[in-house]
Amino acid sequence: MDHANTGPWECDGNKSGPGGAWAGHMLPGVMFVIWSSHWIQGSMRQYFAAKRAGVPYESQSIWSWPCIPNWPIEGLVKIALSCLGAAAEVSGFAHDDGYQHLICYPGQKRSGHFSGSSLNNWQHLQMYVCFAVSGLADIVSYWGMLPRGTDKVFLALAFAGQTVLMGLHEKDEALDKFLHQALTYVMVVCVVACMLEVAAPHAYLATCARNTGVMLQGLLFIETAQIMFKGYKPAWDVNDGPDGHDMAPAMYARIVLLQSIITVFAVYVGLHMAISAWIQSRH
Repeated sequence: MDHANTGPWECDGNKSGPGGAWAGHMLPGVMFVIWSSHWIQGSMRQYFAAKRAGVPYESQSIWSWPCIPNWPIEGLVKIALSCLGAAAEVSGFAHDDGYQHLICYPGQKRSGHFSGSSLNNWQHLQMYVCFAVSGLADIVSYWGMLPRGTDKVFLALAFAGQTVLMGLHEKDEALDKFLHQALTYVMVVCVVACMLEVAAPHAYLATCARNTGVMLQGLLFIETAQIMFKGYKPAWDVNDGPDGHDMAPAMYARIVLLQSIITVFAVYVGLHMAISAWIQSRH
């Protein structure tokens, strides 16, 4: 099969370009970075508190906010941000005509067919829905209405839904394909880490794996926004080779991924060592 001609296609008969927009990748990226930073501080506080008290560490799907310790604020924020993101995807803010343009209008060249660019928005919307459901499970679990670990199962399912959609979201071009594959692999790490936390709730390293995966997701979304939509041409121009194709951007994107992994691990380990040394110096 000639994958270069499989679409998706726009209503005017042209092939769809890169899906989404700069804001549609940058904003989730920033949200994931902030979210994982919150998880890192929460899990580290729990780990060192448990260590001082001589009790086992207990993983959680959400962590309390110091200013409001007795409410599942993180679950509420997760639902609110997911709803805002979903609304943006199906409104004119994220794409012209929003949800109304899912099917090509009568009179257009591909009348009655799906609009390729709008399908991207609907895929993004489903990812937000997954996390909204997870936020609801966080709140219900917080009040003890679900079996222990259910909140982490729903969080794993949210990442799993994200993984499936991201794996099917890639296009034919090499750079776009690699960036989506890299995000898919990181999302798989998040799914596995969450399920490990369900099976072994006292395993602090499983929580660290989840935190690291979400931080990497955020960085990759930010980098994808910059690479795919800011361009920095001619360096990232995949159509500027002698034969009309240039593999160099996709090759360098692998270096960017490895640099991100090394940076996240180095900062995480360094932060943990620094806090551990500070605590020991006080006792």
